[in-house]
Amino acid sequence: MRGYQHCLVVLGLTLLGAAEGSGQSTGAAKPAGGPVSPVQARRGETAFNQSCSACHTTAQFNSEAFARTWNERPIIELFEQLRSSMPQDNPGRLTREEYLDVVLYLFKLNGAAEGVQELAPTEEVLRATKIKLKVTN
Repeated sequence: MRGYQHCLVVLGLTLLGAAEGSGQSTGAAKPAGGPVSPVQARRGETAFNQSCSACHTTAQFNSEAFARTWNERPIIELFEQLRSSMPQDNPGRLTREEYLDVVLYLFKLNGAAEGVQELAPTEEVLRATKIKLKVTN
């Protein structure tokens, strides 16, 4: 019986560690109400207009296809894709904050919930935060 209890304790601690490692242990990484701060989305719109609109329109990113592709995926995936490839003439030119602001602006265009608190552009937060976008069934 003692071995069985020990296994349960180890299993419980392993599951707790997995939740902590995945960012699920606390809500600290995600702001209450939603992940997209209106302030960050406005800054993202400005950055998009300054750095992206020469080659892209918002219509390219405000679509069912975009929403289905990025719905409930960790923010870091789109963040890193943009950071490593855009702008085409100088990938990585923007700051981490600007890339995050652009990502959040694109998510706002696709129905992401608004939040009050700004997201930090840290790898930990971006890995732990997933965005629910408006997707029709």
